[in-house]
Amino acid sequence: MAAGIRRVKGAKRLGVHVGNWLTAEQGKRLLLAVDDTSLRGKRDYATLAILLGCGLRRAELTALRIEDLQQREEHWVIADLVGKGGHMRTIPVPDWVKDGIDAWTTAAGITAGTLLRSINKAGRIWGTGFTPKVIWGVVKEKAKECELPSLAPHDLRRTCARLCH
Repeated sequence: MAAGIRRVKGAKRLGVHVGNWLTAEQGKRLLLAVDDTSLRGKRDYATLAILLGCGLRRAELTALRIEDLQQREEHWVIADLVGKGGHMRTIPVPDWVKDGIDAWTTAAGITAGTLLRSINKAGRIWGTGFTPKVIWGVVKEKAKECELPSLAPHDLRRTCARLCH
């Protein structure tokens, strides 16, 4: 009878792994690790600020356009963002995130089209967008500077959700 009990499989554990997230203090440290005096630094700050403050996915961030940022009822929002599975949502943009975006767009001279763009080795804007792999690079580099091990872009989405909750 004991052998039979031992062979019974347990219930499947779905969704047990919850991932990593940062505290508010760690999030601030991550943003302060960016040197926002250069064009690349301003872009990196805007990237991290949007991930932390708005909780976007990498694909949503790379597809984000200037025209998506709109003012509704005296607040800035990312309007009608089409995300994973075709779901449409409107995301509030905190003032500190909007300030980071404005610093980037002013320095880069971007007035329309894709919000975040690649920067070449000479420090000039190149092309009309960038890939989700660039976001990985930015997050990994700044996390390493802050001594935050194994931080992924989606962890910043989790952080946003946790801090908003």
